Amino acid sequence: MQVSSGDRNQRMKEALTTMGASVFSGITLTKLVGVIVLCFSRTEVFVVYYFQMYLALVLLGFLHGLIFLPVLLSIFGPPSRCVLVEKQEDRPSTSSQF
Repeated sequence: MQVSSGDRNQRMKEALTTMGASVFSGITLTKLVGVIVLCFSRTEVFVVYYFQMYLALVLLGFLHGLIFLPVLLSIFGPPSRCVLVEKQEDRPSTSSQF
């Protein structure tokens, strides 16, 4: 598991650059190809209940995962976990050098 550092906006941008392309191409485009086939069905039941409903679910999932959630987490997400560490040069060394 990778933990990102920085403020909320930096973590959101890093998450979208690392995961956004795979979510878009792996889930959204794959599902759209399967849904478009249902569009050409001659049965009204398949077109209304399967094509339209499944297309709406895929598009809502895409918008929710790649637009709504990142914006929501950049506004209300957890605070940064960064802890400032002093440089070793600034502190006196406790070990003796011979």
